[in-house]
Amino acid sequence: MRFVKTLSTGAFALAATALVGQATPLPEGIAGMWGQNPRWNNFECKPTAAHPTPLVLLHGLGSEGTQHWSVFAPRFAALGYCVFSPTYGSLHGQSFVNGIDLIENSGHQLSEYIDRVLASTGASKVNILGHSEGTTVANYYLLKMNGGPKVDRFAGIGGNFRGTDFHTLIKFLKTIGLYDTGKMLVDPLCKACDQLFLDSAFIKDLNANGDTVPNVKYLNIITKTEEFVSPIESGFLQDDNPNVRRVYLQDLCPLDLSEHIGLMASPTVFAAVNAFFDDSANQKIDCISAVMPA
Repeated sequence: MRFVKTLSTGAFALAATALVGQATPLPEGIAGMWGQNPRWNNFECKPTAAHPTPLVLLHGLGSEGTQHWSVFAPRFAALGYCVFSPTYGSLHGQSFVNGIDLIENSGHQLSEYIDRVLASTGASKVNILGHSEGTTVANYYLLKMNGGPKVDRFAGIGGNFRGTDFHTLIKFLKTIGLYDTGKMLVDPLCKACDQLFLDSAFIKDLNANGDTVPNVKYLNIITKTEEFVSPIESGFLQDDNPNVRRVYLQDLCPLDLSEHIGLMASPTVFAAVNAFFDDSANQKIDCISAVMPA
């Protein structure tokens, strides 16, 4: 059954991406899956009246900025956004595996990067789209580095705001006394991993005074087929904040069974996030509008 679900999800995503590609042609100059257009990670990009706020995309654990956003970034750029997708959190001087340094260090890298984006574009604020660990890093920036005044809107997909127990694996390891041994082995390779776990000291401190900041608008999208973040509601911010919108992907499109990784290629997610960032975009998001935008 899981194979059938995965197959149907992949088929929907591929077909939908193709349809969206037809509806929103990519500009010339994009070559291959990892191609970039002149507005993607281009610090000469100047925001337009239609899209005055630069867009910063944050990758997940172990990934990097360009490949992680190879579907969404060029599509946002084709719509006229100034798009930036930094790579953060490498260790030991290598650049193959990223997002593994302490989240505090990644937060400082993000802060410097956003300042650079604002200086080069002349904008006063950015919008952020984070996936997986990217949501945690973004929220560290907002909550601990006074990033709120520099951020207008923050969309988190497949988020990890409250920590994950990897479907009780962490609890099991603690119960049988192997957690500390595993942590000792993993820490030199991934300093961020332990921070992302449910009830970690980092997560508790991060959310000690609430998990949102004033004057920032939030969108949280999680999928009921999530396999990495558990409980899946860890992808929802918990503050009683009217600026937070919490959405299950399948409530938008029941046919879209994208799992954690698939969220960053889902046409439904793209349509919902674009509508969140652009008030003039079609605000009715469902299976049809996702693949055949007006």
